[in-house]
Amino acid sequence: RTGDEGFLEEGKLYITGRLKDLIIVGGKNYYPEDIEVAAQEADRVAIRPGCVAAFASSTKDEEQVVCVFEVRKKATDQLDFAALSDRVVRTVGISSGLQPHRIIIIPERSIPKTTSGKVQRRQTRRLVDERKLRVLYDSAGLIAVEGSLLTNALSALKQAFPWSLGSQPPVEEEETMSRC
Repeated sequence: RTGDEGFLEEGKLYITGRLKDLIIVGGKNYYPEDIEVAAQEADRVAIRPGCVAAFASSTKDEEQVVCVFEVRKKATDQLDFAALSDRVVRTVGISSGLQPHRIIIIPERSIPKTTSGKVQRRQTRRLVDERKLRVLYDSAGLIAVEGSLLTNALSALKQAFPWSLGSQPPVEEEETMSRC
């Protein structure tokens, strides 16, 4: 009735997690906590401990694992997000035998947490599904990356030279041209 999953051993009750958080892929059960710990181990310097959420995302054919994690602000400028994503996939795969289908990297202090500091996996999943999470990198490319160097450069270019990205250049008046 509580939604917690556990077992009894030698008269002691051990709580292993929440039933609703359990990830089932290919008929096998995976605990999100195990995936989250493995993801953190991929890069202890860049990935903030306790700021990782792993959850299942349904597609037409199967359940797939999504891993969302925060990176430290100090490490953001030097990070190759694609390489970090690959390391997380590899580390989680070695640890659990399950490779996340999608990696989403978010800025420091942006993963939803309870007042007691626990990561809210279902809230994180909802924000991912609604594309309302501020993202630094999305391995699937489904959420627009805010504040990326390329995005910022294109925005600045379009503001300064609106015609540079497909619009027609402004036409100068004849008077201005005759003074040259």
